[in-house]
Amino acid sequence: MANQTEQTTNVDSILLEVKENLSKTTDNTIQTELAKLLALTKEIREPEYASFVSLLEIAVKSLLLDQPNVKLATDLRKKITKSIRIRKSPLNKIWQSGTPPTLVIFGLGLLLYVILAAAMILLPTLINNTDHFLGVPIELLIAVIFGGGLGSVISITVRIQDFSNMEKTDRFVLIAIGFFKPVIGTGFALFVFALIRSGMLPLAFEADTEVYFFFAIAFLTGFSERFARGIADGTERQISGVLQTSDSKEDRDKK
Repeated sequence: MANQTEQTTNVDSILLEVKENLSKTTDNTIQTELAKLLALTKEIREPEYASFVSLLEIAVKSLLLDQPNVKLATDLRKKITKSIRIRKSPLNKIWQSGTPPTLVIFGLGLLLYVILAAAMILLPTLINNTDHFLGVPIELLIAVIFGGGLGSVISITVRIQDFSNMEKTDRFVLIAIGFFKPVIGTGFALFVFALIRSGMLPLAFEADTEVYFFFAIAFLTGFSERFARGIADGTERQISGVLQTSDSKEDRDKK
């Protein structure tokens, strides 16, 4: 409270100084710049803008000199105005005071914005110009990507309150969780899709339900990190076992 009172007193002192020196400022350029600076005093009285009081004072004093420094005053005024605008922006308020769940949702929103923009540009081209991508039907690939991403988004939404306990976590990390978790989920979904298509993970399904089958698998993979990691670990053990068997056979052949 004492700091706010001091802040208000300093602003009032600036106003009083301008009032006492009005007769000296007959130049239109200086008067215009003073008017713009004085218009900032209402906002600068707020506690969150206390750091700008000294800049405002310097700007005003530079205009009241016998040889006014208009450029300095203008530059300081623009700096103050820009800083206030940034601090008032919704994005800055989310960054400064957002709770962990809010920051995660914010990161997710950023990703959805990027995906929407990319989809509007790339999807028409892919759909109109090709039926397959790397030998895979394009509609099947889209179903897998969409399923993995959707599963991750719903996973975040369902578990959003779990992030409330991460208040000490860096804000950038929380935003990154919201942004990259669906990307990771989609990557795992594509990995599992590749395993099934290659036969390394033998799962039976009807040909006429292929799209629905892979969408469901992709959704589950994106939704459950434990499920995706389990498949990845199992595949790693399977490949390691094959490699070890192959190495043992080569050693026996050498003997």
